[in-house]
Amino acid sequence: MVKFTLLALAASLLFAVGQAATAGPGVLDHDMDPPTDVQQNDGDVHALFDNHCYPRREATPGKVGGAVDCTNYLKRLGTKECRARKGGTIMCRSGGTIVKGFPNNANTASSYCRDVATAVVWVLDHCPACGGSDCDVAGIAAAGGNGYLVIKVSGK
Repeated sequence: MVKFTLLALAASLLFAVGQAATAGPGVLDHDMDPPTDVQQNDGDVHALFDNHCYPRREATPGKVGGAVDCTNYLKRLGTKECRARKGGTIMCRSGGTIVKGFPNNANTASSYCRDVATAVVWVLDHCPACGGSDCDVAGIAAAGGNGYLVIKVSGK
């Protein structure tokens, strides 16, 4: 009986310690801020612009390899500002692909270059068209976290 009581006591202490650790030292659940609804916030940003792929009749596609090169280049620029002016600004050109930024309903717009790279990645993930080993891509997407700067990936 003593062994059973000691086991029960040890188990209840472990349970209590585990519960206290989840809330943090001296913090009660009702003292914590409620979690932010990230999906809702993300949707608010994307409501400014709907990413989409271009059919061949609407845009000359660029090459996937060039888009990958541009992605890597823009990521390396990190938090450097990538600014686009009305009419469009070329941000990268490589291997038959052009990455061009456009302000969405403004004269200028900017974002970190690494966030421009996320738009190129979206186009790469959603818009490739492959025939054998030759893959083309064309599309337009908002820079990461910024619906005011849209990025076109194409061959022209």
